[in-house]
Amino acid sequence: MEIKFEKQNPTLGHLRVVLEKDDYMPTVEQKIKEYSKTAVVKGFRKGKVPTSLIKKLYGKSILAEEVFRKAVQSMYDYIREQQLPMVGEPLPKENTDFHFDLDKPGTFTFDYEVGLHTEINYKDVVNKDTQLDAYKVEATDKDIEEVIQNLRKQFAKTEHPETSQEGDFLYGKIESIVEEGSEIEPIVMDNTALPLNQVKEEARAQFIGLKKGDVVTFKLDVLADHKMAGYLLGIFEEGRVEQYKDVEFRFTITDIVRQVPAELNEELFKKALPNRNDIKDEATFRAAIKEEIEKIYEKNTNSLLSDSIAEVLLEKIKIDLPHDFLKRWLKANNEKLSEEQIEREYPRFEEFLRWSLIKQAIAKDENIEISEEEIFEEAKASLQRMFEQQGLPLHMMNIDLDAITRRYLMDSEGKNYREVRDEVMQRKLIERIKNNLSLNLKTINTDEYKKLVDEINAKQEEKAKQLAEKAAQSAE
Repeated sequence: MEIKFEKQNPTLGHLRVVLEKDDYMPTVEQKIKEYSKTAVVKGFRKGKVPTSLIKKLYGKSILAEEVFRKAVQSMYDYIREQQLPMVGEPLPKENTDFHFDLDKPGTFTFDYEVGLHTEINYKDVVNKDTQLDAYKVEATDKDIEEVIQNLRKQFAKTEHPETSQEGDFLYGKIESIVEEGSEIEPIVMDNTALPLNQVKEEARAQFIGLKKGDVVTFKLDVLADHKMAGYLLGIFEEGRVEQYKDVEFRFTITDIVRQVPAELNEELFKKALPNRNDIKDEATFRAAIKEEIEKIYEKNTNSLLSDSIAEVLLEKIKIDLPHDFLKRWLKANNEKLSEEQIEREYPRFEEFLRWSLIKQAIAKDENIEISEEEIFEEAKASLQRMFEQQGLPLHMMNIDLDAITRRYLMDSEGKNYREVRDEVMQRKLIERIKNNLSLNLKTINTDEYKKLVDEINAKQEEKAKQLAEKAAQSAE
């Protein structure tokens, strides 16, 4: 076997694999023998088919399969051993007419184009001379109060008062008042709900002070929107509610339901934060809510910092890529994509590829590795957060979280495992990069954070616009 690699320019190389008969024939002969033991051929018992007949019937295809397999394997082994900075996958030059003959095994030559990237000098950027803003969001009293009021509503007690007031739910029978012979289909709903906060404020008075058995007549224009009207009437076909805009409806009240916000006591504390057994008073509860709010924002600000790091590194680290080669490679692997689609999407693909190459280079040089235990613990923590967000306290339920985690990582044909692994690697990588940069930590409140996110989103929209313009120019 002979393998030669020639670098044609910094981003493109030519690789040739030459196979002689001794490189592939021993395996071909072994496969023919194995096939003769399992092949089913009319007139012969299984396992008794002569090797000569197997060669005649299947020899050419076995030979071709092994030659191509050997060539591809040898090519990738060489690329790995020589540590070629490959991007995409090698593209075969389909200009050779192979002749497969078991009686005259010959020499086979395979030529490939190999896309390359230039050296990644990230250390000129990932150092203390590079400064970035990092943020810590501090929850305000207003934020804490808003969360607490939402929790009080979430865990509210249900009452059935005698008379209705603001915020109540009226349950009852609704029926349309239409003249006999009308083209409009009559509607009767025996048990429907009308939330008074979905009635327009100027029309709400007629629904206040009502009792069970009372009847109120109204048109749909008193409701907040058509969607609410659809729920009330049990109509979900788009546009059908409009047919009833001038129709009067009679609503007979059968029940009044009032949600009374939960009191600030230990019962609420345990329901809201089931894994915290140390909360006995309102002050401790407010402090815990503040901590939970800031945890959520911490994850968001870490994501912002990760995006900022990627933006700076992509801007300052120069990597040359074989653009024409990569476009041909994308086309070869996505035949349904048109040339116009490839040109349009290529700028985004290029940015994704460059960021992936930068991360790979840093992870390799910094010896960043992840263990199976880290992957398992990350998945377990994620599942635990999911259960808690759904209000399922693990300490009160007979849940084997370890077993659930193992099943989760095995599900979806390994997709879940790969996603968790990539998330762990991304976090460790960003943490390592972050420690090598100069960060300006700024404490901001939630309103300032929202303003910051709006500004970032505006910049991203502008960037997306520029990428689209660049793609359009390339297509021309």
